[in-house]
Amino acid sequence: MKKFFYGILIFIAAIFIVSYIILFTSFGNNIVSNVVQNKVKQNLGFDLNITHFKLRPSFLELKSDLANIAHLNIDGNLSLLKLSFNLDYNIALQKDYAKNLGLNLNKNLEFNGKIYGRISDFLVNGKGYFLGSNIKLDSRIYDFSPIALNLDAKSLKIEDILSLMSMPTYAKGYIDITTQIKAKDLKPDGIANIKLDTSYINYEKIQKDFGVLLPKSNINSTVNALIKEDKIFIISNTNTNYLNLKTQKTLYDITKNKLNTDFEIKATDLAKLQSLTQIKLNGPMSIIGLLELNQNILSSASASINDIGEEVAANLQNNKIKIILRNAKIEKILKILGYESLGSGYINANVENLDLNFDKLNANANMDIKGIFNAKALSNILNKQAPNNINFDLKANSTIKNNIANFNVNLFSDLFKISNLAGNFDIKKTILNSNFDLILDDFSKLSFLADRKLKGKAEFNTKVNFDKNFDIELLSKNLFNGKLEAIFKNNIFNANLNEVELSELAKSLDFIDIYQGKANISANYDVINEKGEAKLDIKEGKLKPNAITTAVKILTLKDITTEVFHTSNAKANISKDLIDFNLNMQAKHTNVNISKATINLKTQALNLPFEANIDKANFKGVITGTSESPKVKLDVGSVANSIKNVLGEKTKEQTNKVGEKIDKLFNKIF
Repeated sequence: MKKFFYGILIFIAAIFIVSYIILFTSFGNNIVSNVVQNKVKQNLGFDLNITHFKLRPSFLELKSDLANIAHLNIDGNLSLLKLSFNLDYNIALQKDYAKNLGLNLNKNLEFNGKIYGRISDFLVNGKGYFLGSNIKLDSRIYDFSPIALNLDAKSLKIEDILSLMSMPTYAKGYIDITTQIKAKDLKPDGIANIKLDTSYINYEKIQKDFGVLLPKSNINSTVNALIKEDKIFIISNTNTNYLNLKTQKTLYDITKNKLNTDFEIKATDLAKLQSLTQIKLNGPMSIIGLLELNQNILSSASASINDIGEEVAANLQNNKIKIILRNAKIEKILKILGYESLGSGYINANVENLDLNFDKLNANANMDIKGIFNAKALSNILNKQAPNNINFDLKANSTIKNNIANFNVNLFSDLFKISNLAGNFDIKKTILNSNFDLILDDFSKLSFLADRKLKGKAEFNTKVNFDKNFDIELLSKNLFNGKLEAIFKNNIFNANLNEVELSELAKSLDFIDIYQGKANISANYDVINEKGEAKLDIKEGKLKPNAITTAVKILTLKDITTEVFHTSNAKANISKDLIDFNLNMQAKHTNVNISKATINLKTQALNLPFEANIDKANFKGVITGTSESPKVKLDVGSVANSIKNVLGEKTKEQTNKVGEKIDKLFNKIF
């Protein structure tokens, strides 16, 4: 037993001797110095050079330099038994060497003071010139936590602070930091104030490094804090010429690492934020809210926008977001978006269970919008004279699961209706599938868009899909008493309108109603190149009595409305605003040909050369002018020959005069 006891004593003695040699001898001090230098190099990347290190049971001496730029000296007394110390320290940075850090100093930086007390309760004080400020420091550390701090650090240079942190000069200006915190019952008690004023901001560098283009304005900020035991109460105010941010009730619990704060954001003119929002907004906006951070993680938040409606708010709780719009005013939202006075009304909407995990988005949403378009504003946008009091009512709901949104929408308006719009949208892949019924129950309500009197009605079953490009399918079982099948795919529009009644089409679209019969129409159009073609195949039909047939009857003494045209077809080529086409109409006794005709959609200019053979009458001419004011020019010679064939031989002079009168008659008719 004694051997075992002596062995333990020898082992302890050996440990003590080794520890003493390592800690309190020149040999041991050299080992410690090398270890510290290597660790600083490995962990911080700095070259630390300890030029003198002497640690004894009753005193400490340390001299070192950091990368030949900064110097740190510590010396003083130690008491290992009491675990106490009384040390002087000095930190110096030569202005010439500081240039290597990008610091332009007016004079050398130097800070010195004392550290004294016990390891569990000691004081640190000091003063000196550092980063542009004459700093004074007086603090107390208890159980390795600060419980008292008096600090006076005014006019700290922002650019020097950034340089010391190896960061570019994003801004220039000054920071004032002052604290008066005393120890009360071994807890901090006092105030702290921070003031920031910028005089220069490097917007280009910030945009390059962070991808954010800030609006141009200096930033000024104040933070006033009251420290009571383990809690900090803060009031702050940050100002720019485009934004103001205030907090009035910020509470930070030091022991729980928990932050609760209110906030108020006011923008005097949202247009100044365009560089941030990337869209032009207008007018003022005010947002108030609350935030809670627990262990540096956002745990809950709420925010509401003032002066837009009864309630416009968003809440975050348990990693779920809820958005509420209650009687939000459409006119105010449109004004913010730059569409002032486009319409008025209210939006009611709810979005619930919206995940913060946007990689797998889940949510439920519903929306109800009712309003009236402003006729004047709508007219300006459409460049058409819109009718007054166009009402609309939209109802929508959606369920989003794993980034797939399934939705259902109904839109009712005075102009048209979209019924049973149902589909799904892959938010991550941007893929849309949908179908709906488009109902136009009164074409006359759309007359202002076509600048002509429309009438009739139609329903369309519509499919709209999107996967990199739009695919649209449009079907109607009764369009002008015909059937429509239209497809838009790969930027090509193809349409077939079969068994359409031309008389019904003419009356519905306010064209001249001159033909009774059915037709098949096919068309294709490349929307990118603005080129296409159309074909018209008219089944057996007759011309209806009109001014033109009356004029032809005068010329030919034949009523062509009794003729049945067994063959009628047309082919048109479209190139941007220009349409060129040919038309051929054949009956037993009548042939009509229009060849190499052109219509300019932009100018409405016409050039329609025609030739007609009606029994013995063979005449030709050209229709010019515009679609609103056409002019008919007949070939006098062909008219004269037709008159001779119809009425018999007359003098050439008489027939020419009759031909000229017929020419004038046609122009009067048109």
